[in-house]
Amino acid sequence: MMLLKKLFMNTTLRTRIIVLFTLFAVILVGGITLYSYHFTVDLLKKKEMAILGDSLEYLEKDISMQIKGINEEFISIFSDDHFIDLYRNSLSRIKTPVQQVELSNEITNYFMDIKIRNNKLLDAVYLFQKGEVYSSEYRPEYDWAQFQKSIYYDVCMESKNRILYGNFEPEKNYFSIVRSFYYTNGDNSVNPDVGYLSEDNEDYSVLIFRLKKSWLQKQIHEEAIKRQTSVIIFDKAGDVVVSEGSIDWLTEEDIIALTDEIRRNTSNFFEGEFIEGRVGINIRQIDLADWSIVYLYDMNILYRQAKQIQTVAVLIFVISVIIVICIASFISQTVVTPIRTLAKSMDEVVDNNMVVTFVPKYDDEIAYLGRRFAAMVQKTANLIEEIKLVEKQKQIEELKALQAQINPHFLYNTLDMVYWMNKMEGNDSSANLIADLADFFRLSLNKGEDITTVEREVEHVKKYLDIQKRRMDEKFDFQILLDQTLAKYRVPKLILQPFVENSLLHGFEGMTERGQINIRVYKEGQDIKIDITDNGCGMTIEKRDEINRSHIQGDRSYGYAIENVKARIQLYAGAAYGVWFDTEIVNGTMVRIRFPMNFSGGGKDDENVSC
Repeated sequence: MMLLKKLFMNTTLRTRIIVLFTLFAVILVGGITLYSYHFTVDLLKKKEMAILGDSLEYLEKDISMQIKGINEEFISIFSDDHFIDLYRNSLSRIKTPVQQVELSNEITNYFMDIKIRNNKLLDAVYLFQKGEVYSSEYRPEYDWAQFQKSIYYDVCMESKNRILYGNFEPEKNYFSIVRSFYYTNGDNSVNPDVGYLSEDNEDYSVLIFRLKKSWLQKQIHEEAIKRQTSVIIFDKAGDVVVSEGSIDWLTEEDIIALTDEIRRNTSNFFEGEFIEGRVGINIRQIDLADWSIVYLYDMNILYRQAKQIQTVAVLIFVISVIIVICIASFISQTVVTPIRTLAKSMDEVVDNNMVVTFVPKYDDEIAYLGRRFAAMVQKTANLIEEIKLVEKQKQIEELKALQAQINPHFLYNTLDMVYWMNKMEGNDSSANLIADLADFFRLSLNKGEDITTVEREVEHVKKYLDIQKRRMDEKFDFQILLDQTLAKYRVPKLILQPFVENSLLHGFEGMTERGQINIRVYKEGQDIKIDITDNGCGMTIEKRDEINRSHIQGDRSYGYAIENVKARIQLYAGAAYGVWFDTEIVNGTMVRIRFPMNFSGGGKDDENVSC
């Protein structure tokens, strides 16, 4: 926001006046225009959606009533004595060809009566029973072998004794109600029950009502034309049973997304985005068949109805903005002319003329601006001189810093020369000591950087201990344990050497037995923990508490070394980190250092950096 304000204030005065007036017109007139447009569209949308909702509800009730009627007809067959008698006769194994023909004709007539009663919706009735096929048609479309290979057989045997609605053959002009069943209690039972416990497919017969898609098509065709919508009926699996209206623009992915939305949405209306644009979606459920009736309404129809209002509003908006820009331009011109005169004086400053004159025509704000500009030019000239002095001083400091880098290199080269002289003379012990000393200085300087890695800091303290061990005639031993996963993490340099030096100078002072220093570097949570312990004389609990509270008295060098390490750690990591002396240990001293694995300027150093 501040950046936008700065950019705006850095534009010309004339631009600002025009922009402010234009913004005022855009906000006021544009707000009224948008409100009018959206209010009209919302009003039209609510009205249209209410009409579509009522129409869809009427269509759903009409289809549901017809489906309910055919469903009741389907269910009633299984308790119809006449059907049960026919079914039992069909199971009889002792039938002459004449009896078989008579039975087939009787079952066909029975099914034909059902078809005639439900001629509006019912296309055909089939009974498949242990190798035989009976139908309301004198020339059945399927024989027993074809039926066993069909999807009807697979579906019925998978969901035994369940009434199923399905668009099992989408390419055909019908959908079906199917059920697998068998009767129990024996052939002589007066009131046999429909069985459901058998797992043997051979026990089951299948009854199919084949229903006309053309009836559904006619139902939804009238509504699609009347309401200018696309009407689709989906089954439970998300497949299209029938559709009306232009849905060619719906891709397979669109249909999948639409069915997913239908399953997820609990409301009867929502909107969706498709290739053709935004579409209003009305949904009703036909519970008995587990279908969804969907109205797809092109919302662009609503927007076109509001187009006239939108055009008028936009026209008013454009005319208003043009008028405001003309007024703003006239007002800004009266202000900008004297400013241009002042701009010519500024051009002289650009040409390095730091002495400018500006004679205003009137004693107004522009005149005041000219006087302040002249004062600013003078101050700028003074600042330029000061900058030149600062740059010169900076060059001197850089030269000093470059010269300061010469001394360490001279020291390294000299120690390297002494190392090879001792090697050539066979003084390996002295040569190794000199090599450790050179590495110690190299690691201490760390190329002038205050941040090093855990690995290099451990190597630095190891070189120091190797040198001191030789100097003190092997009077102590040391052990360093490093978690290698922490080797490349960054820490401040020289945070270990002051503490091992204190152990050598103070902890082992006056000891007769051999000294021992242990250093352990490990990870705890997101922190690096370092424990430094020795078996020296230790210190009093009061002294440890005093050091931990950072109120150190007495040995100033001892206190300053600790405070320096603690201050540098807290500088990088914050007050929660630092150095503590363990007050619980009885013999010797334990120092604990805590530092974060990640900090500003820190973290893991993945580069293979040579020192």
